[in-house]
Amino acid sequence: MAARSSTVLLWILVSIWILFEDVARPNLPSAASSLFH
Repeated sequence: MAARSSTVLLWILVSIWILFEDVARPNLPSAASSLFH
């Protein structure tokens, strides 16, 4: 059960990362400037 839950967590993290890259890549300079200010 622990391995299964960690696999589900890994898939959730990968999905969030893919969505974040899709959102942030076209306007990466503005996203980076808003992050570091």
